[in-house]
Amino acid sequence: MAANEWAEDGIRVNVVCPLALTEGVKNWKENFPDQYQEVIGKNPLGRFGDPQKDVAPIIAFLLSEDSQYMTGQTLMADGGDIKLR
Repeated sequence: MAANEWAEDGIRVNVVCPLALTEGVKNWKENFPDQYQEVIGKNPLGRFGDPQKDVAPIIAFLLSEDSQYMTGQTLMADGGDIKLR
């Protein structure tokens, strides 16, 4: 695991998994509206995230010193779409 390998060099490795309304998702929404509505219907927040307003702050946190003790984590920026049980 990269987080373990690079920890001694002070490099933190984390992953963000967004469910964001990107250009590609907008195209998918137009071409497959039923599938899009199915995904939205199962999402607790009922929407795709905004890349700038919802996902970017999570990335900014990971880049900041506030996350200096965080490594080897997967952050789900998906409006609760995938929940750990």
